[in-house]
Amino acid sequence: MRFLAFMISILVMDIDRSRGINMKVAIIAITRNGIKVANKIQAGIGGDVYIPQRFYKRGKFGPENANSQRDQENANQQQGLNAYTGKVYTIKAPFIEFVHRIFPKYNALIFVTATGIAVRSIAGVVWDKRSDPAVVVVDEQARYAISLLSGHFGGANELASEVAKILDCMPIITTASDAQGFEGIDVLAKKLGLYMDNFIDLKRVSAC
Repeated sequence: MRFLAFMISILVMDIDRSRGINMKVAIIAITRNGIKVANKIQAGIGGDVYIPQRFYKRGKFGPENANSQRDQENANQQQGLNAYTGKVYTIKAPFIEFVHRIFPKYNALIFVTATGIAVRSIAGVVWDKRSDPAVVVVDEQARYAISLLSGHFGGANELASEVAKILDCMPIITTASDAQGFEGIDVLAKKLGLYMDNFIDLKRVSAC
């Protein structure tokens, strides 16, 4: 009866988090190789790339004394970088402060860093699975795409799988329903464009 009551409480309506890969994505990289990985991800799904300011200054992202924008573009292309799409920005604030600033502005954040860096940087701003953005972590060797936060409702599982396809790497999905081979109720509701009125019962129903 509880399951039936829960399902009846799902009302049909448009839901703005049914985003799929049409998310507003921030891709964060802090090393030279990480930037190349970030550029591949951006080429596949779009998004804004954020890199440390020092990579501009030291010629790792582009020459320090380029004679023209064309020289800069050529240098970036040689390094597998993409500085002139209008979607590459520098990280000017302390890293954790920077992440806290952009966290609510994006539907998804992709960290091309160690998992620990991502966890520590978002720890102070994680709030609720219904509002937190999806967070995916990719190692700088592009071996794994890890769904870290908001796997179902935020779409991190789908995003990690999509990033894995782009990089030809392994997606790491750890949500219980996916591990058991069935689709979560929240995922089903999202795909059908439904609104879950009684969100508190989601855990109980999913555990049945």
